[in-house]
Amino acid sequence: MASSKEYLIFILEQLSGLDDITYRAMMGEYILYYRERVIGGIYDDRFLVKPVRAAVNLMPNAETEVPYEGAKGMLLVDDVDDREYLVKLFEAILEKINQKDEMNFQKEIEDGMAATDILDRALALMRNEMEHSEDSLSLAMYEYSGTCSNDRMNYFNRIGEKKWSDLIEYGIVRGEFNTVNVKEIVHVILYAYQGVRMWSRIVSMTPEVYDSITNHIRKQLIKEQ
Repeated sequence: MASSKEYLIFILEQLSGLDDITYRAMMGEYILYYRERVIGGIYDDRFLVKPVRAAVNLMPNAETEVPYEGAKGMLLVDDVDDREYLVKLFEAILEKINQKDEMNFQKEIEDGMAATDILDRALALMRNEMEHSEDSLSLAMYEYSGTCSNDRMNYFNRIGEKKWSDLIEYGIVRGEFNTVNVKEIVHVILYAYQGVRMWSRIVSMTPEVYDSITNHIRKQLIKEQ
């Protein structure tokens, strides 16, 4: 059963206290965006949101329901009449999935921090994000890609490539990293990492998978003492 346009309009009115709420129709349902980030959607006239930890904390007793057959569970928002609550919920979810990028290395590089320390911190964060796929933006970015041009997605990708390239080159110059093919290692980091984040929402993965990826990256880069 598809969702009704009337229910969509009702939910949008309840969210009118937020700026930049948009939606996209998809196969009779509606994906909801807040500031270009997928927050949830309307499925069979049910208001569902991404099950990130911020949402779970605000709705500890919320039921988990699947938006469509074969999909991962999302949280059912049952208190749709409380506008202030919905605004708080959306802002909390956005803050979690769009939190400050902890893998922006520029400040650490400018401060002269050891490249190995920057790398270890980044790899620890990568492992945590791979393990906690419920907070992953990979699927959200995939869905968002259908609403924008390839140029926009290429722009996001170039940011990631430059960030990691700068760190690796910094480590090589300081003598902390092996002299590697920077572009090759960057591709391994970005696409293995993002691939696991996405696929872990679909298939079961063990901690061994996350450890093998981060350990491999570390071994490729850091010089043996």
